[in-house]
Amino acid sequence: MNEYRRPHSIFFPILLVTLGIFFLMANLGTIQNSAWGILETYWPLIFIIGALDGLYQRHGWVGPLVGIGLGTVLLLGNLHYLQWDSLDLLLRLWPVLLVAWGLDIAFGNDNLVWNTLVRVGLGLLLVVGIIWLSVASPFGGAVKSVAFDQALDGAQQSSLSFTIAAGELKLSGGAEDAMLVNGTIGLPKDMTLSPDYHAPVDGSSKLSLEGVGVVVVSFGNSVPWNLKVNSIIPITLATHVGVGNQVLDLSSTKVTEFDTQMAVGHTVVTLPKSANVTGNAQVAVGELILRVPKGSRVILHANTGATSIQLPQGYTNSGGLILSNNSSDYVIELTVEVPVGNLVVQETK
Repeated sequence: MNEYRRPHSIFFPILLVTLGIFFLMANLGTIQNSAWGILETYWPLIFIIGALDGLYQRHGWVGPLVGIGLGTVLLLGNLHYLQWDSLDLLLRLWPVLLVAWGLDIAFGNDNLVWNTLVRVGLGLLLVVGIIWLSVASPFGGAVKSVAFDQALDGAQQSSLSFTIAAGELKLSGGAEDAMLVNGTIGLPKDMTLSPDYHAPVDGSSKLSLEGVGVVVVSFGNSVPWNLKVNSIIPITLATHVGVGNQVLDLSSTKVTEFDTQMAVGHTVVTLPKSANVTGNAQVAVGELILRVPKGSRVILHANTGATSIQLPQGYTNSGGLILSNNSSDYVIELTVEVPVGNLVVQETK
């Protein structure tokens, strides 16, 4: 009697072939994207490849079918065929993977026709559910836009801090002269805004903003934090975003010191002209773009790992110390950390 042997895994061979095809297309100019850009866009194919491997190795039907459906939806999100990108969708839909895993365990590996048909049917039903949640999104409207204004109160300088678990932060100068901060903030309907403001002491004020509340389904939020800060007084800025995007346009501000941190996502920081600036910028997984005024003396202490680095002409990178070739009186000295992803330095006029 011959002993049954489960087929060997084909995950890594398919993954290598897929990566080779995409990188070849990029080198030939068929895809206009960097290596990191390709990975950032097409990473949901991992779910599809893993699902195909699961079918090949006969690990069940529900899990692999759900993997194919989830990977396809996430990929469509990254290609902008859906309203939200893959990270928003994954954070909303990941419990479906637990449901699929549980169903495969419950039905076991019995190859009876009825058992197989039931598992295939359940898998397809879950896939339809994933597509419905992604497109119809019955939870997508559960957001609100909250206006926020904080008066300057005669402050001569201020420290500002903004914290977002998941979402988008857009920050720039241009607040009215009598205002420290004003703008709108997008929040899930069950979350409240918690401002912590300290009036000026010796001319210095402090303000921190974050959302408070536990929200089970809070993604698909299309309302960003859109804030303007005072452009007259010196400001120390701190931003913390868990998952999402942030665009910090500091060009018209007097931000001389900043600390921005992100776990997963995309951060763009435009620095002010004719100013000495120090700070820290961290993106654990994703892309960090620093836009520095042309002609500034730039010193970057870079901590990178699996990172693509793009620098303007004339910049040097020696052991993680990135220097511009300018001798301006204005110095931008930053510590940057991008363990996995893309680090880009661009010059602005």
